[in-house]
Amino acid sequence: MRYLKKLSATLFSAVLFFGCADLAVENNNNPSTEDVISSFSDVEALVSNQYLQWWNGTQKNYPGMTLSVM
Repeated sequence: MRYLKKLSATLFSAVLFFGCADLAVENNNNPSTEDVISSFSDVEALVSNQYLQWWNGTQKNYPGMTLSVM
C-alpha cells in the first residue's frame, strides 16, 4: 500500500511539473480578417456558411431547411 502511495505521488508530481510547460504553437492555417473578407464573394460565402451552420444547429434535422423553402 505504501508503494502505491509513493508511486501515485511521484506520477502526480511528474504530471504537475511537466503539465506546466509552455505550449505556444504557431498556427499557420489561421488567416487574418483582411484575408478572409477581401472580396464580396468571400463575405457572401462566409455569411451563407454561418447561416447554414446556425440553421442545422437549431433545427436538429438536415432536410428541414430544404423542406421549409419548398
